[in-house]
Amino acid sequence: MVTPPRVGTLYPTYRSKFGPKYNTVPNVAGWTVSQVIKLNLNTLFRSAGHPRSRPKAGAGHGLRFSGATRRWKTTYLESQVLTFYFSGVRAGGFGAAAGIAALFYTSGIPRIQKDILQKIPILGNQFVKEVHPADNPF
Repeated sequence: MVTPPRVGTLYPTYRSKFGPKYNTVPNVAGWTVSQVIKLNLNTLFRSAGHPRSRPKAGAGHGLRFSGATRRWKTTYLESQVLTFYFSGVRAGGFGAAAGIAALFYTSGIPRIQKDILQKIPILGNQFVKEVHPADNPF
């Protein structure tokens, strides 16, 4: 049995007066009116030799950053650098804790005691195992 195609409702959907007020921005292929105007103005200024077309020294490199690029640079790149920094600090903390746990887990092995643990400045003396002379078979 074939179901008939769905027909839209003849009444508007309910919108609460307490909910968010969504407005869709009209666009053509993703370009809004303000974006097209800005694009055309920038193209006109560059072609006419307008003072705005001359590159400004941005960040000491002679690069020209528009407002949108500057916003993207400060919000996205700086947040990524901070995210990488804090992720590295967090990973380093977990790695140090795991390394110390593994070291003390294997602290009963004589080779690890002699090569690693006895060379720790404050705790090294606790891992020195001396055999009592009466227990020495030789």
